[in-house]
Amino acid sequence: MKLREPKFTFFAVALLFTLTLGAKVVLGQAEAGTISGSVKDVSGAVVVGAKVVARNIATSVERTTQSGNLGQYIIPGLEPGKYELTVSSPNFATLKSTVEVTVGGITTLDAKLTVGASSTVVEVTAGGATQVNTQTQELSQLIDPQQVEQLPSLTRNPYDFVALSGNVSNGDTTSNGATC
Repeated sequence: MKLREPKFTFFAVALLFTLTLGAKVVLGQAEAGTISGSVKDVSGAVVVGAKVVARNIATSVERTTQSGNLGQYIIPGLEPGKYELTVSSPNFATLKSTVEVTVGGITTLDAKLTVGASSTVVEVTAGGATQVNTQTQELSQLIDPQQVEQLPSLTRNPYDFVALSGNVSNGDTTSNGATC
């Protein structure tokens, strides 16, 4: 029986290590956003079991959830874009709001429902500016295809514009000249 060469074994172990390390880096990338918040009435009491529907305005894809025991809800894994959020519960007026979900961002919308007939609809429109994420202290923004076409770039590669965002770094070069 012939033993394997040490050189082959070293390369096999190095390849396995590189693939394992690379998988952790890939898993750390976030391509989806989240909408979360709480549902309460005007007096501040939680509304349990309220139906929360997030509908992507561009694709009309809907995601539905219900508020929990503390009135909280969370809708993870949403594609970046504008969403119409509808919060409804029996004996309360339906609340509609437009929110923007960004890449890796957590958009918070705390809904205050007013007592009323279920045919009453309260519509809230949020501004579409860069917002500070109060849960993870991150800034995020969407760049649409029109903006990519209008920005000066030699390659028209949208990833070239990532550095324009306020929270992007090329790495730490302070420790012995090595980048992280």
